[in-house]
Amino acid sequence: KSAIAKYEKLLAACESLVVCSDTELDYMTRNRWMIDNSDLTISLWDGKNKSGTFKTIQYADKTQKKVINLWDAWGQYKQEKGILS
Repeated sequence: KSAIAKYEKLLAACESLVVCSDTELDYMTRNRWMIDNSDLTISLWDGKNKSGTFKTIQYADKTQKKVINLWDAWGQYKQEKGILS
């Protein structure tokens, strides 16, 4: 299946759809909405302090939401599967 077909299948299975912004570039509005409407944040953050992921994790910490970072597990998985970066 193409990526578009997979996306459309996932979209069709959604119970609801929320549009956080009317522009594609407003990532922080989207990220803050996700944090505000979640009890737990699962991230794939490389530890760099200049990314949108970092800013989102900072916001989650500020709002006292639990954050689980899977970066190390992802690296181990890639190594086991022989996936190049």
